[in-house]
Amino acid sequence: MRKVLDLYFRFPVFIDYVLGLSVVGVMNYNIRLGILKIPKDEIILSLASETTTILLTLAGFILTFLTILITFKTGNLAENKNPSLMEKFCNSSLYKETTKLLKGGIKSLIFTTLVIYVLRFVNMSDIWVLYYWIMLSIIVLLLTILRALFILENILNFHTE
Repeated sequence: MRKVLDLYFRFPVFIDYVLGLSVVGVMNYNIRLGILKIPKDEIILSLASETTTILLTLAGFILTFLTILITFKTGNLAENKNPSLMEKFCNSSLYKETTKLLKGGIKSLIFTTLVIYVLRFVNMSDIWVLYYWIMLSIIVLLLTILRALFILENILNFHTE
């Protein structure tokens, strides 16, 4: 399990999209077989609106978490002979990697939101493209939430050690 997580955290955004595209591919296969159906246009447009709201809200939460981490680090720049565990974390390579992962998640969420907006407002005759992108965005959203929670849990565990 550790090796899988190490690989995932080396290329998290890429793997998010690969997994998302895989799920969308399976959905497309099931739609072509008639097992699943693409919803009506109104439902897809409503789903697009709700998904963009959730994506931007989560991006805001991750940005807030990142801001708190940066603020904590800048607030503890003074030399301390007995640094706390959080100060050690902020001065370690884990801090840089954590901020990189969080920034990647924010960029990914904003990118998927922008694509949904573009697809929604472009006069498309094939609204199924928007539907598949929404499904991909939901997978990316879920994986980004899990990654952010995993990072937060590890920071809290690190802090309590």
